[in-house]
Amino acid sequence: MNFRLSFFSSVFLFATNICASSQPIAAVQPIAIIKEAKIIDRANEIRQMIKKHRIIQASMIVGSGAMQLMQLYQMWQLVFGKREMIAKPEDKKAVEAPVSQNNDSIWASSLRSLEYGVKRLGSGVKNLFFSKDGWFILFGLLGGTVVQKLVNRYIHPDTLHWFVYAHVPYKRTVRLMDGFVEKCEDEQLLKTQKKFYHESLINAANQLVEYVEKMCGYIAYKSDSLPGIQRTTGYSIGRYIFNRTNDWSREITKLFNKKDINYQVVKTSITGFVIELKQQLEHFASIESESEEDRLRVKYAAQI
Repeated sequence: MNFRLSFFSSVFLFATNICASSQPIAAVQPIAIIKEAKIIDRANEIRQMIKKHRIIQASMIVGSGAMQLMQLYQMWQLVFGKREMIAKPEDKKAVEAPVSQNNDSIWASSLRSLEYGVKRLGSGVKNLFFSKDGWFILFGLLGGTVVQKLVNRYIHPDTLHWFVYAHVPYKRTVRLMDGFVEKCEDEQLLKTQKKFYHESLINAANQLVEYVEKMCGYIAYKSDSLPGIQRTTGYSIGRYIFNRTNDWSREITKLFNKKDINYQVVKTSITGFVIELKQQLEHFASIESESEEDRLRVKYAAQI
């Protein structure tokens, strides 16, 4: 009796799995739509962030000036104070090199040279860590590393290109979407694998819309400070990106909800939208007066 129940249970589970694997991918929720209120919030967030960066930049300038004064003071002490940086006058006796005698053996001479080197090293370490001049050196070395990190993060051109580089890695998302499309077309994958990549593609599409929302926020923020025709053009570019993105969201949602999804059509839709997005970003860069130097500064920061 138990064997019979076990047998029928196994048959039922097998049939259930077959039915589940043969079902089409479930309909998806609409891809996110950008809302104007959210763009205003983004613009205000960016405005506050830029103000914070400007305050930090001013603080770094003051700190840099203080470091320069410390270096000038150190040079003054070296030139006019007749003070040594490595060995103090009272340490000369301790670090004075031994004079080899003619009748010394090579072994004894080597030991004295080693002793001299150790005392010299000890004196240098002592003056580096336990003297005011030594702390000036340490502060300069450690401060340089910290300042370099702060410079890379807070000293930057206030341009759309910088903002996209620092806060909107949309190109990485687009590359992922291309890879997910290829996986969804792979006939060798199981149904569960295809479903996973299909859902990943949907999530990436929503992520891309969120990134465009941030770009629109920056364009709104920056356009407020542009003069005359540049401001009008900036608003126009932001409005076009806003409308185009929402149209694409509706378009891609329909493609995802078709019974038989043509992923090549999905890929064409994604590619066309991204090409147009890049064109509009370059368009805005041209009217916000981004210089070649600004572009090179961002490129240099990306290589560090």
